[in-house]
Amino acid sequence: MLKKENKLLILFICLLLLVGCKKTNEMKKDYESFNKDGYVTVELSEDNPFVKSSDEDIDKLIEEKATFVVFYGNKEDNYTRGIISLVSDKSLFYGIKTVYYVEKNSDIPQLVGYIDGLLSGKTNCISGYQTDELMEITEEMKSESETKITDVIKPISEKLSSCDIDVGC
Repeated sequence: MLKKENKLLILFICLLLLVGCKKTNEMKKDYESFNKDGYVTVELSEDNPFVKSSDEDIDKLIEEKATFVVFYGNKEDNYTRGIISLVSDKSLFYGIKTVYYVEKNSDIPQLVGYIDGLLSGKTNCISGYQTDELMEITEEMKSESETKITDVIKPISEKLSSCDIDVGC
């Protein structure tokens, strides 16, 4: 039988592991905090693939010859807000569990894919131009954006799914 001290130590370690592994979803909180007048409403799932990153993080991934997707956006920009859920859904649909997110002071959201550190695809996710008014994203714009997003994500997904577990990518 375990001594009381050992039981407490095991309990403490288990709690530490649980708390340490808990995913805090900054992206969901950041984007949904702007769900107010003048902004497109965003609802991101708890399991969205976004990981806040920096340009330096992306440079490091490129140097490491990684295969990954990065989304450049602006949580206050309605074009980004109108498309971020679609990027999340398409990424998860194609098995991409991580999309690196870099906040940019821009009104043109971009999705970029890298295979082995080399540019494999890049797209402005939305066609059109930015206005100061709240703009409805039409079904036509959404359909065109979905195609552009898929064109970037699908090759990354195919590369990642072809990786040998023992050898890696």
